[in-house]
Amino acid sequence: MKQKKPDIEITELFMAKADWNRTFIGTITRFTNEDGSKFVTGEVFVEDGDIWSMADNNMELARNLDGICQLKLDYGIHTDTGRTEDIYGDLFFLN
Repeated sequence: MKQKKPDIEITELFMAKADWNRTFIGTITRFTNEDGSKFVTGEVFVEDGDIWSMADNNMELARNLDGICQLKLDYGIHTDTGRTEDIYGDLFFLN
């Protein structure tokens, strides 16, 4: 008789920081392309929204997310969503 495997999902956590007093916990996900190259993605909830990045390795991902944290918290990146248009009940951002 075959035993059923437990429904367990392992999540890899990491920390992104704008500085030593503003740190945030996020999740990391690892992928492999069709050509066999590996890459990682990371997502962190920072104050009022998520930040996301993709890189070839953990160190590059950490630098990306630390930089995005600083841009979001110190410089207000994406606080102004710009102009939107309501099309069939959904908001679409105009470039």
